[in-house]
Amino acid sequence: MIYTKKFTINTIEEISRILGDVITGSQISSFLVNCQIVEQKTLSLTKWRRLNASFLEAQESRNNASLICTCIELIMSPVRFRNQEDQFKNVLDELNVVLAFEGLEIGIDAKLKIRQKAQTLSEAQIRAKSLHDELVKRKAHPTIMTFCKEEMLADNYFHAVFEEVKSIATRIREMTGLSEDGAKLFEKALSTNLPILMINGLRTESEKAEQKGFIFLLTGVYGTFRNPLSHESKIHWEIKESDAFDMMSTVSYIHRRLDNTIRTGIKST
Repeated sequence: MIYTKKFTINTIEEISRILGDVITGSQISSFLVNCQIVEQKTLSLTKWRRLNASFLEAQESRNNASLICTCIELIMSPVRFRNQEDQFKNVLDELNVVLAFEGLEIGIDAKLKIRQKAQTLSEAQIRAKSLHDELVKRKAHPTIMTFCKEEMLADNYFHAVFEEVKSIATRIREMTGLSEDGAKLFEKALSTNLPILMINGLRTESEKAEQKGFIFLLTGVYGTFRNPLSHESKIHWEIKESDAFDMMSTVSYIHRRLDNTIRTGIKST
């Protein structure tokens, strides 16, 4: 990446500490050479201090942090973490907390991108980044990606899950023109008798059973999460990260099925 600005001394130090934990001492020289960075060799220096001294010199020589950016991308190449997926994700999260203050972000492809510069160390930023990356990995439906915004995650995952579950009914109302909510909406839109939407041709008993099963899925998700969330304080309904991921995957599946529904042409009443 061509980056024309300079990093702060604190940013370079934190990056050096993070990267120093994922490479060996013998690898440092190789990475620096490949990035055209002159290594500042001092035997007494620890790994991160060797990186830090070399990065500082590289920035001064170029008057920007472009070589440091190149080295970050090279060290974080996904192929190096092929059997250490969890470590890769954790290191990305650590780097992104630091890089956010420089207006940068590193993606799961290990490529740096420009992003809005952070002003405060926000748990919501970290949470949003973690959630976004996990949903990308799971190939989540585009509708779901709108629910990993920082403002929705300011306290916990409560608001993101709450809004994504509501999105199911909102989308079905838009597709059908119906005004009902919850179970009544799902039954009316997807009934096997005069349905407005069909997830298959409804030609066989098996297909009718699948349609009914989809109604049960919608009703179950909506009843389990939407109704309690609308009546309970988030203080009493804590959503864990793993539960948020799983919930969003379920809603993502629902939206994919809605993408491929057949509209019968029957008018809403």
